[in-house]
Amino acid sequence: MKHRLELFSDAVMAIVITIMVLDLHTPATGGWHAFTPILPAIGIYSIGFSMIGLCWLTHHRYFAKMEIFNRKMVWSNFFFLFVVSLLPLLVRNLADHPGDEADTEALILWNFFTVVSVTLFRFSSYRDNIDQPGFREWFKSANRRALFFIYPMLLAQVGLACVWPRVGLGMFVIYTLWVVSWPQ
Repeated sequence: MKHRLELFSDAVMAIVITIMVLDLHTPATGGWHAFTPILPAIGIYSIGFSMIGLCWLTHHRYFAKMEIFNRKMVWSNFFFLFVVSLLPLLVRNLADHPGDEADTEALILWNFFTVVSVTLFRFSSYRDNIDQPGFREWFKSANRRALFFIYPMLLAQVGLACVWPRVGLGMFVIYTLWVVSWPQ
């Protein structure tokens, strides 16, 4: 079941990236200057692409640590994929309305729910995988990281996005780049 679930998840994430890139519109005219109006959309797409990359990397790391899969893990993985599949809608909406506070807040809330879904997946794996080599240490480390860094950072992003959406979005980008750079 592990292999099939991993392949299915990889396919969903590849489709999400494809949908996002197909939603980018070409410039109306030729030349370098024609790209200026679509630069915000490309910037938002790059944020979305980075987020999918982070989701894939996290998913890959989790699957590498787990050997036994139960029904709770399968359903929490489906919840994770559902949340991930909403990203093209949010990216398109933010690209269409780059300064809109609600669209910025929606993207940051999406990030929060993505982390919640990953946390559900991690906790659903505990009982069946606790005896796997290295799992207990990894589980403790992942929980400490979530408790002391990820969740406080997410709450700060949500709070800042309500007051200063661009600052919240900047913190979102910094968070994404920082998390991607973490070692295994």
